[in-house]
Amino acid sequence: MENDKVDIFMITNDNVFETKFCIDNLIKNTNYPFTLNIFNLNSSNPEFCAYLDNLKNSISCILVSIQPVKLSEIYSLILNNITQEYVVFLPSNVIVNDNWLTELKHSYQCIENSGCVSIKSNTENLLLTSVLFKTTDNLEDEMKTVFVNKTNTFNDFIFFSKDRLKRVGGFETNNELLGMEINDFSFRFLNEGYFNYYLKYNNCIRLKLNDKILYPKITKSVTNNFKEKVNKIISDKYYKNQKI
Repeated sequence: MENDKVDIFMITNDNVFETKFCIDNLIKNTNYPFTLNIFNLNSSNPEFCAYLDNLKNSISCILVSIQPVKLSEIYSLILNNITQEYVVFLPSNVIVNDNWLTELKHSYQCIENSGCVSIKSNTENLLLTSVLFKTTDNLEDEMKTVFVNKTNTFNDFIFFSKDRLKRVGGFETNNELLGMEINDFSFRFLNEGYFNYYLKYNNCIRLKLNDKILYPKITKSVTNNFKEKVNKIISDKYYKNQKI
């Protein structure tokens, strides 16, 4: 059914081979109904443009061509184009395994207070934790393990539900967090009491991309800006909770 689809959003640039390979893999290994929303940053490669146009005839695909602008503005535009209850921000360099989307949606629905969910490419710097998994076919719930990182934030690949946005809000369209826009976005899920995690038994592969638009260099200034913002949010929330 149309309203059972998941909105998958991808931003593409001129990384022709890598992006085509990852999109073809996505189509092959996604068994759950989806709409692929591609925001193409005005690619100058005619072969790539023809490939994207042909997608509209083979799958449920919405293609938007725009001039390269700030990533935060593109992310804001994406949020305005959500049509389904569940949403994925999928990088254009990720190779996913079979049933990846089905597993994400199932875990999101069964783990209470899910915020942003992702699929890891490795387990380096990740920690295991236990969560309550509310089963739909058994009488008793069960404990399952998932992976988390030290900050509980993600930088690109995220799955979340549309209804969480009412509390989390959108993206800030400035350059103070250039390259860390999704880190900030996913942190706000955590700040609202939701839980961010990686699936335990699912993995993805990331192709190396040298793309200054999609993956700008994260400067020390940006890192400091993000830390300051996080600390301020945590402090404000703490003092607010202490008021009598």
